[in-house]
Amino acid sequence: MAALGSRPGLVSIIGAVALLVLAGLAYVGSANRVLQLGYEISALQTEQKRASDLNAKLRVELTHLRRPERIEAEARSRLGLVRPDPERVVVLR
Repeated sequence: MAALGSRPGLVSIIGAVALLVLAGLAYVGSANRVLQLGYEISALQTEQKRASDLNAKLRVELTHLRRPERIEAEARSRLGLVRPDPERVVVLR
């Protein structure tokens, strides 16, 4: 340690190199994190696109399923229901 004390310039150089190494490691670590986040964003965007496409498909299907003609056809075929005679219908007001 006495040799380092007798050379103040050497201590400064070693300190500067150590700081540069730490700065380099910090840069590489942050660049790696940015890369990881980029991959994660890309995966999430793909997932969002799939969910959006599925949502659009389900909305079209829901519109089809809510059609009165389809509901009536299902009631007739699955449940055996029939339309009542008009004279049996009572309208309440």
